[in-house]
Amino acid sequence: MKVLKSFYLSSRLFIVAAGLAVLFVFSYFLPQLLVISNLLFAAVVFLLVSDALILFINKKGIYSYRAAPNRLSNGDDNEIKIFLENRYAFRITCEIIDEMVELYKKDGKPLPSPISGKELVNELQKVA
Repeated sequence: MKVLKSFYLSSRLFIVAAGLAVLFVFSYFLPQLLVISNLLFAAVVFLLVSDALILFINKKGIYSYRAAPNRLSNGDDNEIKIFLENRYAFRITCEIIDEMVELYKKDGKPLPSPISGKELVNELQKVA
């Protein structure tokens, strides 16, 4: 189940799926379209499976870490650096989302209660 949560399905996939569904409906009336529909469906499934294998076969595809001072100041700006390293054989595009409060509001979830240490890490892992 953890692997399924890491999939990001874009709207393009749903547009292609809707197009295939329409093509299958039309193939009911024109049986010649059934062969084309089946071939396109097989091609989409093959591309999805191959894409998943390319991304998830390499367990160390993206390496990242965050560098922050041991103590953070409440009154001053704190410099926190995030480092990413692509270990795939191809270029990737990634986005760093660092606004947890905005994500909670967007999802309509209440903010977590004030906690610290290991409990905070566990709560943030539940959100991610």
